[in-house]
Amino acid sequence: MSKSVIVFFTCLWFLSRAFGEIVTPNGTDKIDPTIRVGTSVVDNDNLMITERTSSQKPNSTTRPQKVYIAAHTGVGEVDYVRFPAPKNLLIPDLANPANTYVKVSLEAYKSDSTNYYLFASVKRNNESTWVVVGSPHADKFVTNNASASYTFNLNVDYLLEKANINNPVTESKFTVSVFFFLAPDYDLGNLADGVTVLPSKYGEKAAYYNFYFSAKLPTNRITLVDLKKGDGRLKALFEGGNTVTEMGSEEAYKTLVIKWPDENPHADETYQGAMGVPDVIVQQEVDIVKEGYLNITGLENRTEEGPNNYNLALALMNKYQFVSHLSNAEYESPEKIEVLLEKQACFIMTAGFGEEHFVTDYFRNFRDEFLLTNILGKKIVGLYYMYSPKYAKMIYQNEQARLIVRGISYGAYYLMNYFGQLFLVLGLVIIAVKKYQNIKTYVQRYQPFK
Repeated sequence: MSKSVIVFFTCLWFLSRAFGEIVTPNGTDKIDPTIRVGTSVVDNDNLMITERTSSQKPNSTTRPQKVYIAAHTGVGEVDYVRFPAPKNLLIPDLANPANTYVKVSLEAYKSDSTNYYLFASVKRNNESTWVVVGSPHADKFVTNNASASYTFNLNVDYLLEKANINNPVTESKFTVSVFFFLAPDYDLGNLADGVTVLPSKYGEKAAYYNFYFSAKLPTNRITLVDLKKGDGRLKALFEGGNTVTEMGSEEAYKTLVIKWPDENPHADETYQGAMGVPDVIVQQEVDIVKEGYLNITGLENRTEEGPNNYNLALALMNKYQFVSHLSNAEYESPEKIEVLLEKQACFIMTAGFGEEHFVTDYFRNFRDEFLLTNILGKKIVGLYYMYSPKYAKMIYQNEQARLIVRGISYGAYYLMNYFGQLFLVLGLVIIAVKKYQNIKTYVQRYQPFK
């Protein structure tokens, strides 16, 4: 049996070879952009996002490598893809995919003297039959005890035809399963274009892919509610992300922070529309967060010389690299902790949270509306402002102290806001325990002897 193995050739910084094998840590989670789609011209293409379905190499039909390929059925749809213009125009047109190619880089290893050829095969849609696609790679693998790199260009039009995808525009979202294998030169006569091939014949000498094509665009958008000040950062509070379509658990990928160069509120812009404006940049991207809050870091604090205001919007991106409409933009600037402490006038809590926060706002209102309305409260506030400023900076610089302050602050907040509910729950628990004890005593007292 031949010991040839086909393996993936990923980006060099993830490369770890052992007899041609590429080891991807945390295989179920790792996402590596390794496959290009575009024209046959070198560099006239875009990187696709791929991911392993197993920690093992994808040399079985049960653990194929996933590849997410953005496509379109109309010109306007290319405005939603992340690829920089004009390369966004290179995503496959499902109505006319003849000039588009999926370029798969593979690395093969062999340890015997047999000469091999690299083939591609595709599974027929709604069938279990695999058929050869086109001709083998032009380069024959002849060197013994060595590895060789190949780039196999699959014409999308021909690929869909062999896969029996007859109405790609109507379907707009579908999967094409492909596997690549090494075949000995004496087998060439049995492997013509369209001939049935059995994956079991080549065992682990194959590399399996699922090409996920999609021309479905995300609809709806995030609503950016507020930007809270922090030291060198802003906290974005937002909602509505769960209503954005094409962002299911298997597809959602990144949350993007877009920085506008002006102070306008912008909303419902497409990604390409925004990127076409001078000085618009992607300020930050993080693993998907659909709702709640997001810390936007690496920002410059406001100073007297330069305000350093940021006009920011959010958007969601899926693994096809389609981006939802941008949210409305909010305008704010981060500030040094000393400035925040002075403005918030609630030193200890502000040092603990390191930003504007609803708990701090609550106790500041409590101070104004209750403590400052009576003599005792005014004395308490006076003592607080006498001693707290000098400790606030120390607390901010000690993460453990900040954690303790946040814990106490949250506890006090929920106790003061939900004391009635907590008291009711505690009362019900006590009643339930008493009832249980009474029933248990009754049963024990009147249980007949056996």
